[in-house]
Amino acid sequence: FACLLDSAACLSMADDDSDSPSVPLPTLQLCFCVLGVSILVVAGISGPIYAFTAVTCISTRPCEITQALSKSGARCTEYPGEVTLSLLHGEICNLECIVPDFVPSSPALTCVDGYADGSENLECVLPPEPPSLPSFEAALADYAITSGEARLACPAAKYFQCKTDPGTSLILIQLEGLSRIQCDALFEECRDTNPIFMFQMFSSSEEAAAYAEDPENKTKYDAFVANPGSCTLGCTVSKYTEEQLTEF
Repeated sequence: FACLLDSAACLSMADDDSDSPSVPLPTLQLCFCVLGVSILVVAGISGPIYAFTAVTCISTRPCEITQALSKSGARCTEYPGEVTLSLLHGEICNLECIVPDFVPSSPALTCVDGYADGSENLECVLPPEPPSLPSFEAALADYAITSGEARLACPAAKYFQCKTDPGTSLILIQLEGLSRIQCDALFEECRDTNPIFMFQMFSSSEEAAAYAEDPENKTKYDAFVANPGSCTLGCTVSKYTEEQLTEF
C-alpha cells in the first residue's frame, strides 16, 4: 500500500497546474516504476484467488445410486466389505450381485458430476456358460505310477512306453497332493527324460474348493496345503502313421 501511495503522489505531482515547478524526469520515472511494480503485486495476489473461485464454481454434484442398486439387485462397495449408497464426484465403487452366482452387467460405478456412469440398464444376470472342452478319455496303464514321492516319478518312468491303440491315450503318472505349479514342473521334467509324455491334466481337490469358499478358515487352509490337487501325465498314440501324415 505504501507503493500505491507513492505512485498516487507521483501522479498528483505530474497532474498539477502547469505553473507549478516541473517534476524532474528521474522522479517521474521512479514514480511509474513504483506504480508498475504495485500493479504486478496486486495481480499476483488476486490471480490465484480468481482461479480458485472459478474452479470451485464448477459443478461437482454427488451421485445418488440407491434406486439403481435396488432395481438391479446389486450392491456397491468402495472398499472390501463397505457398502455405499451414494458417491461423491470422482468416486468409484465396485458392483456385486446380492444373489449368489449372478454377475452385474457393469463392473463398477463412477460418479461424474451427478451421473453414475455404469448405472444405465444395470442388472444382475447369470454369467455365460464357458465353452465346453472336447471330451478326453485316457485309460490308466497297468504300470502307471500312482503313489510315492513326485521327485521319484520321472526317473521311474524314464523307460516307459505308450502301449495303447492308435488314436487313444494312456495315463502313465497320476499323483495326489500336488499344486498346479508342481504339476507343471513334473511334466517338464518327465518330458526331458522321456519324450513319450504328451499331455498333462491338473484337477483341484475338494479341500481346495472348501478353502476357496472360506479363506479365513485355518483348518481348511491346512487341508488345502496338504492336498491342493491331483496331477495326471500321459501319452497319446496318433491315429495315423508317419507315412500317412507325410502323404497328407
